[in-house]
Amino acid sequence: MDKIFCIGFPKTGTTSLEEALTILGYKTCKGHYDNNHTNYLIGLYVNNDFEEIDRLINYYDAFTDLPWGGTDLYKYLTTKYPRAKFIHTQREVESWYSSLLKMLTKFDSNLNTALNVFHSKGRYGVVYYLKKIINITTLENTKEHIQSYYLESNKELMTHFDNNDFHYLPMNLFKNDGWDTLCAFLNKPIPETKFPHANKAEIQKKELLVVDSKNKSLVLKTKTVLKKMFGN
Repeated sequence: MDKIFCIGFPKTGTTSLEEALTILGYKTCKGHYDNNHTNYLIGLYVNNDFEEIDRLINYYDAFTDLPWGGTDLYKYLTTKYPRAKFIHTQREVESWYSSLLKMLTKFDSNLNTALNVFHSKGRYGVVYYLKKIINITTLENTKEHIQSYYLESNKELMTHFDNNDFHYLPMNLFKNDGWDTLCAFLNKPIPETKFPHANKAEIQKKELLVVDSKNKSLVLKTKTVLKKMFGN
């Protein structure tokens, strides 16, 4: 079976994709910021231990979250596993940053100390990744730097796949991509169950904001029409 690598950043729907791949029958290397093998894998990537990464790849069919996404590991993976399928989960940068910040400040809202507290709670791998790959040790005054890294990394990734003949799927779960998109790419029948949304509350909040924005726009247009008809 050809391997499947999710190469999108964390907080782009990777947990939902992980659940979807599991439903489709793939043995998935579950990425999460507080599990031991993710911390281990991040350390392997930072130290360029590709031999040990390959050893772990043998145990699974599909892979999500760090370090598969959010890094340039895809460059090695496309060379080593050219027949693999690569799924690039995407998300608008402001929404992505807000979600990332919410995760990183869940234990401490102080931007200057949040990462140290996050580390003390056992989230070693993510803090190590931020330090070694994104080059930050604090969240204070780093928004522009983090967003720039996100945008430039995604741009470089897309260029890599545009210039080569790999099995590549860009996927945006925040713009209603789901079973149709995924199953067509993997040549799998669509399951009867709904596509999983691991952070459903966040998506629903986003949808409500869109509806609220549309309603405000409608009210404004109505007021403008009435003003033209009847004056002040």
